[in-house]
Amino acid sequence: MRTSTLEERIAGNTRDRNVALQAGDTTLRDGERDIMNVCEGSYCRSLPISGRTGFDENCTNGLCYKPNGFNPVVWKNDTFGLSKGQLTGEPPSIEYGKKTFGAQLEGLAKDSNDNPIQPRYLIEVFRKWPPGESNIRDYYRITSRAVGGNITTQILLQEVFLP
Repeated sequence: MRTSTLEERIAGNTRDRNVALQAGDTTLRDGERDIMNVCEGSYCRSLPISGRTGFDENCTNGLCYKPNGFNPVVWKNDTFGLSKGQLTGEPPSIEYGKKTFGAQLEGLAKDSNDNPIQPRYLIEVFRKWPPGESNIRDYYRITSRAVGGNITTQILLQEVFLP
């Protein structure tokens, strides 16, 4: 009896982690769409992402630029609004779908109003000389954070995107 209970708990935790992973991955794609300005009507940014325009050290509207590279690391502090498993205030990160008209994700942990806690993302810009090229390019690091069916199941994913 104990073995089957343990196996059920492991299976439940694995499923919950997979839900969070899928939500986080979907949010990375949402960040890519935001950078590429794939949106509808009022969901579009008033000024599309281009180079470092609109990026600042405070991560206003989820757009971060640190002149000294990636220090301090913005995604280690509470820029996602999840502190010790609880939602806190309105963070600078961007909620999934808010800039691209993505449909709300279901099956996630719920907030105090019984709404699914949508994943969030940040976009950091940095400049780099690509190997073999003569011009400097803007790269974007997208960081997404998502929860599973339980708010204590959280996942953080990152990718570097070159449009």
